[in-house]
Amino acid sequence: ARQGHSGGAPPSLRERKMSAPAPADPESYTFRDTDKLYVLPETAECLLSRCVPCAYKLLVAAPTKLDDEKLTPPCHRNVRPELCPRQAMANGSNSAAEPESSNEGSDAEEEIDAAAQTAEKVSAGPPARVGLYRPSQHILVVGDGDFTFSLALMRSLQSPARMVCTSFQSGEEVRSIYPEADQTLSDLSEAENVVVQHEVDATKLDVTLESKGPFDRVIFNFPCIAFEEGQDGQADQLDANKNLIGEFIRGAIALLRPKGEVHIVHKTKEPFSWWKIPEQVPEGVAASMVRRVVFDRSVYPGYVPRKVGQNKSFPVFDAVTYCFAPTAEAGDNGCYAVEPEPGAALLTNELAVKYDLLRLTPKRLLQAVTMLQLASKDGPAHAAKKRLRGDFISVPRRDTKKSRKRQRKRGKR
Repeated sequence: ARQGHSGGAPPSLRERKMSAPAPADPESYTFRDTDKLYVLPETAECLLSRCVPCAYKLLVAAPTKLDDEKLTPPCHRNVRPELCPRQAMANGSNSAAEPESSNEGSDAEEEIDAAAQTAEKVSAGPPARVGLYRPSQHILVVGDGDFTFSLALMRSLQSPARMVCTSFQSGEEVRSIYPEADQTLSDLSEAENVVVQHEVDATKLDVTLESKGPFDRVIFNFPCIAFEEGQDGQADQLDANKNLIGEFIRGAIALLRPKGEVHIVHKTKEPFSWWKIPEQVPEGVAASMVRRVVFDRSVYPGYVPRKVGQNKSFPVFDAVTYCFAPTAEAGDNGCYAVEPEPGAALLTNELAVKYDLLRLTPKRLLQAVTMLQLASKDGPAHAAKKRLRGDFISVPRRDTKKSRKRQRKRGKR
């Protein structure tokens, strides 16, 4: 050993690697609660094509660090849902929302073009199923403000769908709040097996719609009591919204056929997470939540979620569908081909073809993180953000007293 070196020879690179702490088990990551959480195969396939909006549907929020180390490259920022390849294919780039500022216009156009090119590679899913619904089912849609969900579902099923579509407002109110509702209602009324009914109270379904049932699926998207403009879902309405959910479940369960389900779609971020929707089954009602499914708006082209009684939309990338069933049928998969305990660690296109619902695990959420990193590294937005040398040298210098003094000092060197 060298003079002054108290130990033996320094450890080799191989020895240092062997003694380094092992990375954390992916199952220990807690991106979100994965209990009874599933994803549609359409969403999974889109994720595998590095679709940024679909990755955020799974993650809700992307991590900046793993194992106390900064992610490199970082995750791609979330983007408008119109940039999902399937939505770009259905709507076209002309229907995408305008960029917020002129500086981002070129970036948005590049991302839409890239999404359209990728769209042809993404499967639209088997035609016998649209999201969680099948053409053979009798479906009740409750509280569909502007009826865009009902119209989107009817068109996507591509068959004479049997549906009852309702709103809380009167027909006159619907037309006054939503400028395009008149055309939407006209399209629905022309369908052979679709019934439109207004002034339906979601808390009294078993009384109001008893003659229209029974149903295979009862759907209520983003339920919320009407309140002051822009204030829906707040803490001071918590009890009222919980009561709305509970009474809806009570009435909807009574309208189900055997193996039927009640579906409530809602956001999961605060303040909506305070509602604790899975726990709102009223006492005495023999029902329970059987699964949660990541909500994918791209499955229903043309659907625009609206605020209560307002012609305003809102982001739904954090939403899930809570599926309730009678307790006696809680162990039934409800006509879905559900993936059993995952045999494969990661999501694959082969699994997406085989099953109607894929389980989400911490390891598969980590896979979504990787997809966001790849999108950040290779995507058009990343390339557009690179600065060229000319971006710096073309900026004119400010002529101030300090700058002139600095220039004189540099000239003397």
